[in-house]
Amino acid sequence: MTVRTVTATHCGARALRVLKTGQGVVLARFDSTAYLENTAGDLLAIGSATMPAGPINLCIDSTNLVLPATGAAWQYRDSCLAVDNRPIAIIDETTTWTAPAPFYRSTETLDAGLALTKPLLCQRGIMASHRSVQAQLAEGCIALNHWIEHPENQQLPVPVRAMIGCGEGLTPAGDDLLCGYLVALHALGHPAANTIADAVRPKLATLTSRISAAHLAAACNGEAVQLLHDLISAILCNHINKVTNAAAALDHYGHNSGHYAAAGVFQALTCVSQIDSQSRIRSQTG
Repeated sequence: MTVRTVTATHCGARALRVLKTGQGVVLARFDSTAYLENTAGDLLAIGSATMPAGPINLCIDSTNLVLPATGAAWQYRDSCLAVDNRPIAIIDETTTWTAPAPFYRSTETLDAGLALTKPLLCQRGIMASHRSVQAQLAEGCIALNHWIEHPENQQLPVPVRAMIGCGEGLTPAGDDLLCGYLVALHALGHPAANTIADAVRPKLATLTSRISAAHLAAACNGEAVQLLHDLISAILCNHINKVTNAAAALDHYGHNSGHYAAAGVFQALTCVSQIDSQSRIRSQTG
């Protein structure tokens, strides 16, 4: 099988695992992205080089990429992806994208980074069609914050369960917000990340779409598109230019996905910061 010089600029580690199962079909095709599934039902997203790197993303270095049609068969062997036996790209399996390692410098730096971020996130208004889900998402965030303070609770709170699949679109707002929340906790190395993830995973197959579930499953392991990791890193480093650039990039990611994911990051980091501050006060006055 011969392939012209068409390579993958990024291939997420989870996407590569899907490819290496060998074959499957195209689940769905959209304007700029197609989703491929293997025989086990696992998904990856394929798009042009403008698609950001991420755990389930396969970004092809081609300005004229023709996305495969829904229902087409795909095959992967000898590092080559083909659809209906037509070569699409060569994947360098030694340079797969993985999520950055967790790090947490200090509460003071985190607080300063959050202060930079808050006005940027508040600049964007809520779409009228999304106003009906705001109360539900707010209630879910309160429950998540309470959960972090009481890690002994292993059960999924009802308001958090209600977030999954809440909203419209390919990836509902509740899923996007929960993705940001989980990835931020993982980035801090916070133990609540695994507690929440373990409770969320079993609900994904029934409470949201398969595509959104694939992104949420990655978030349960602390993985999301690089843009979200860029925002978290910028906040934790209190770097104003990087915070501004990352927030702007997320604001243009998807219809609203980046906006809600960024809101989830802000909620999680703010909660951890407040808990840490309260712990310091108690230790100083105790």
